[in-house]
Amino acid sequence: MVKLQIAVVLACGVLASCARVRVAHAPVPAPVPSSAIPRPAALDDPQEDREDEARGAAEFYLLKRAPDGQNLPVERYLRARQAARRMRTYSSARRSLVANIQPHDAIQQPHDAIQLAGTGNWIPLGPGNIGGRTRALAIHPSTPATMYAGTSGGGVWKTTDGGATWVPLSDLLPSIAVDALAMDPNAPDTLYAGTGEPLGSVARRGAGIFKTTDGGATWNQLPGTATPDFYYVNQIVVSPANGNNLYAATATGVFFSPDGGSTWLPTLDRSAPNTGCQDLAIRTGQGADYLFAACGWVNSPASAIFRNTDAAGAGTWTQVLAVPGMGRSSIVLAPSNQSTIYALLSSVDPANPDFMNALLGVYRSDSNGDPGTWTALVRNTDSNRTNVSLLSYPGNTFGDLCGGARGSANGQGWLDIVIAVDPLNPERVWAGGIDIFRSDDGGRNWGIAMFWESPPPQGAHPDNHQLVFHPAYDGVDNQTLYNTSDGGVYLTQNANAPVATGDSAGCFPFQTQVAWQSLNNSYAVTEFHYGAPYPGGQWYWGGTQDNGTVRGSDGQGANAWTTLDGGDGGYVAVNPANANVIYHEFTGLSLSKSVDGGRTFAGAVGGIAEPAGNFLFIAPLALDPGSPDRLYTGGQTLWRTGDGAANWSAVSAAIPSGGISTIAVSPADPNRVLFGTSTGSIYRNPNALAADGNTAWDFAIPRSGFVAALAFDPNTPDTVYAAYSTFTSGTQNYTYKSVDGGATWTGIDGTGDLGLPDAPVSSILVDPLNPTTIYAGADLGVFVSLDGGATWAREDAPYADAPVVNLALDRNAGLSNLFAFTIGRGVWRISLPDSGSPCQYAVSSGAAAFPAYGGTASLDVTTGSNCMWVAVGDSNFSVQSPATGVGSGTASIAAQTNTGIAARSGTVYVQDQAIPLTQSAPLVAGGNDEAAGAQSMAAPYVGIEDTRSLTSNPADPAHSCTGSADFKTAWWRLVPNVSGTLVLSVQGERYDVGGNSGVVLTVYDTGAAAANELACIVRPRDTSPWQMVSTPVPVAAGKTYLIEVSATGNTANDGGYTILAAGIQ
Repeated sequence: MVKLQIAVVLACGVLASCARVRVAHAPVPAPVPSSAIPRPAALDDPQEDREDEARGAAEFYLLKRAPDGQNLPVERYLRARQAARRMRTYSSARRSLVANIQPHDAIQQPHDAIQLAGTGNWIPLGPGNIGGRTRALAIHPSTPATMYAGTSGGGVWKTTDGGATWVPLSDLLPSIAVDALAMDPNAPDTLYAGTGEPLGSVARRGAGIFKTTDGGATWNQLPGTATPDFYYVNQIVVSPANGNNLYAATATGVFFSPDGGSTWLPTLDRSAPNTGCQDLAIRTGQGADYLFAACGWVNSPASAIFRNTDAAGAGTWTQVLAVPGMGRSSIVLAPSNQSTIYALLSSVDPANPDFMNALLGVYRSDSNGDPGTWTALVRNTDSNRTNVSLLSYPGNTFGDLCGGARGSANGQGWLDIVIAVDPLNPERVWAGGIDIFRSDDGGRNWGIAMFWESPPPQGAHPDNHQLVFHPAYDGVDNQTLYNTSDGGVYLTQNANAPVATGDSAGCFPFQTQVAWQSLNNSYAVTEFHYGAPYPGGQWYWGGTQDNGTVRGSDGQGANAWTTLDGGDGGYVAVNPANANVIYHEFTGLSLSKSVDGGRTFAGAVGGIAEPAGNFLFIAPLALDPGSPDRLYTGGQTLWRTGDGAANWSAVSAAIPSGGISTIAVSPADPNRVLFGTSTGSIYRNPNALAADGNTAWDFAIPRSGFVAALAFDPNTPDTVYAAYSTFTSGTQNYTYKSVDGGATWTGIDGTGDLGLPDAPVSSILVDPLNPTTIYAGADLGVFVSLDGGATWAREDAPYADAPVVNLALDRNAGLSNLFAFTIGRGVWRISLPDSGSPCQYAVSSGAAAFPAYGGTASLDVTTGSNCMWVAVGDSNFSVQSPATGVGSGTASIAAQTNTGIAARSGTVYVQDQAIPLTQSAPLVAGGNDEAAGAQSMAAPYVGIEDTRSLTSNPADPAHSCTGSADFKTAWWRLVPNVSGTLVLSVQGERYDVGGNSGVVLTVYDTGAAAANELACIVRPRDTSPWQMVSTPVPVAAGKTYLIEVSATGNTANDGGYTILAAGIQ
């Protein structure tokens, strides 16, 4: 690569602005306007690269918490919150106990008062732009910029500016797992929030229904819902005729309140062995409450749809639709013709395993839903491939039509299922499952309106839960439709635009013209599985539930987090000596490593011979703090690498039961290693570096349950702490302490108001400056012990009762920053006092400009002698290793070849300092079709050309790497002005489908086409992500060289968007 010569002038003090960067490089001809050649859409998916693991995530949540063979005992959370109110309050910001103002009593306070109740100085870090599972949305009918969202882990949120910003409303409710929201249409400041997330056997219990009459400023639990019948509230509707009439669909049936929620009566019993009711739809414009209920999600007892034409009066429930194999269903009335009702049914038919939890059918009645009037518009036996994909992943169902193999149609209809009808057109119907679909002919034929594989505008996050039209929707000037999903809140403003149809509807490039955009702004509801700060504490990242592995920073802000990889993310780790080397997991055995700061990842499990099924859903990963190339992970055997995950070796015999759940390495002695298991055992080895796969580790069993965390005293390795996340039984504790390296353990929960509340603890941390100060991250927040676990106080934190999945401490030049990663409320940080002063950083200012070919640049970093920093690039510009320093130093930035059609810009950050960068566009002027007229070029060079229309000449030479003259040739002539190594790179992109177009690159050492061939490489045609291939060629100054690029085929679709890059080193 040609290196840019960067002159950095530092004529300034330590923290002052510095002189502008000057860049010198070879002149590049001005590019032709980039509109001349359109570029194909990218095949790779920046949002998510694997299917959702919603059930696995829920099962793991329960595995960590529920006692063996039991459901999650939510009633114990309620008692634990009451106990937490009575505890002393500790302020980490002050390092002292403070007056106990009991903010947990404040669910009826205004939200501003709730915020003021904390004195903790905890800073919310986001992510505000990533989102999280959002199950409900309610829009103010006359002020539609005011909306309310219900999230499964972050409570109720409100926006008054159409989604530009959101604020939390319900942080201090006994449950913030909000699955249902309903607004009184005649009094829109009155809302009802139903809690509990119904995920079958792995459900998370709620605490009934909460009511606000002031737009969410204050909330009251409805006493009549503090019963097991309201543990899981799936849907709530308010009568349009009488706002006092409420209906709730719960896990045991349908309940009715005639008095605004004060009292409740059961009206439709669907308790066990049935599986409750999941959806409600009420007819408007009627004197009586005309109500439909969709009930059940299993095959036996059968699921069905019911109707009651006078639900608040003498009406009775009648079964109106039941189909064999029917699972969960969603129902909707056409607003403009309410005698038309649609039902979207998922399948749990054991005789059709290929469509399990996918589509069973779309049904319609034009006779008020009367029994016997329902018609199956679409079944999963339909020949229309789009029709049968409504609850499936089209990438599977269209696989054979898109150049691959057809996969299973299995879906997530038990979780993702919604149907909606255009407010003005009863024939225009919408369906949401993994993706979003639309029918314009009354549900008979469907098109794909949103693809989760694609970034916006064609794509949005998958796993959709609700579709809501704007109150002023008119189908022309206002075509706004909102959807909520596992990725938050999205909207489209052109809902009636063409959708993707036909045999290639599910194939890349995606054809829908419906454009989607995210409304995740200050919407901090992301559910973390694990997280960690980067060295220096100004970058942080973690693995999340269904929102991938994400990263944020102080410099970018809470609303500018980026997604590094998709799916469900797990543990993460950063090499403190080189921040370019990072590790992250998906689920199970899936560790990946990046050596370029997260731009690319590769699998890093070589040598692990243990079955993948032995690993927990979120498998632990631990980096030795004294040797960052040494890491540990485990399933039922503990594995270690000493070479940065290139090779792994077993270092323990297999454990007899459960899976390895957490690992700890002593900062003071790398031979001291502990690991805990999902069944309660804690294994120890004081000579772990000598262990192998036959080593039987000693162990203790302080109690049964899930060992969620282990922590060494950083100065005294004999002192160790353990946290259990399973609810206790009898005399069990959540936290334990050992003073003999893990041989024996003593419970340290304490008692009474000086003890921990009865709630799971997932993280435990020792303050290295004050080792008797212990932090515990629990399902009810953060708790602190100042005496090594003898007594406890409640941390004065404003981020609600969201479960804290892990705590992490970063120390930079003596300053300690404590991080809390939560399930449903994002990431928070607090600076601990008396631990040092914040570091300040300055970076040589000014923007560096790169040529299209790329290059490198150096930036000087000025800071204190003990201050650590990391440099992080973006998708266009990278930081060369090591991307870490202590004290003043140099960061080296690299720009890769610009393969796009336009100039590009980006930003590299050194801590919180932003360095803007630009790169010029390539030449939109490719080679000549004939060798005799070869296009002259000068290195460095980047050119692009659409080669589909080019031809070949019978005189073109055969290529050594293909044995053919190949087709559609383009020619360049190069006369280098310096001798060296010419590095030629080529990339071909298909226009017909995603993938590589098939390209051959050949180099000759004279101006004659038939002359000696110097090099030949080929990138075959396929449907894989784009790949640039390169070849080096020694060249001499003043000599003429010919460069030929050919296509591997000669059909109309052969050739494509072709990039040629050349540079001399």
